[in-house]
Amino acid sequence: MKKMTIRKWLLALPLILITQIAAAAAGAVVSTGGQATLERDGKLYRVVQQSAVETGDILRTGSNGFVYFKMKNGEEMFLRPDTEFKIDLFTPPTTPSSPGTGKSFYTLVKGAFRAITHSLGQRDVDSYRVKSGVATMGIRGSDIVGAFNGQTVSFGVESGAGFIQSGGVTQELAAQQFAQSQAGGAPTLLTGRPEVLNGPWTFDQ
Repeated sequence: MKKMTIRKWLLALPLILITQIAAAAAGAVVSTGGQATLERDGKLYRVVQQSAVETGDILRTGSNGFVYFKMKNGEEMFLRPDTEFKIDLFTPPTTPSSPGTGKSFYTLVKGAFRAITHSLGQRDVDSYRVKSGVATMGIRGSDIVGAFNGQTVSFGVESGAGFIQSGGVTQELAAQQFAQSQAGGAPTLLTGRPEVLNGPWTFDQ
């Protein structure tokens, strides 16, 4: 009986470890298509539905690829083709009812993204940011879009509010406002949506 108990425990151990790894993930992929990879600890993996995403992961999409993933705090992220996006830091909220207590820090190396952050950032404006090579984008509880081509950052707010920082200047944006930044310069408020932010932006592909 004792040997059987130990054997059952040994058989159950891998399942426990898998559960612990899944519970530690920052989020998971909801849908993906085309070429999409995830780099973790120097190793490349193919992105599939329900792939876990964690702090330190780098997501890349090819010319026909997209990735839609959802974080534990409820925020949703959509990556368009030819995008490289890093999860710098994800700290889960202290309780499910207080998502603003968590932190989400990302880097947009290139490409374009859309993020629906829901209530994250309403309590602490420093709880969410997306960096690029020339500017930092932030939110106030928003639906935002951003793109970076290596020289110019384009940023806009679909709903809610946000801001873009570059050249020591912060430009606040309301819903349906857009701005651009280049290296060393202050953000420029635009009169309309730049073409690079014209979508498609969808979370149900």
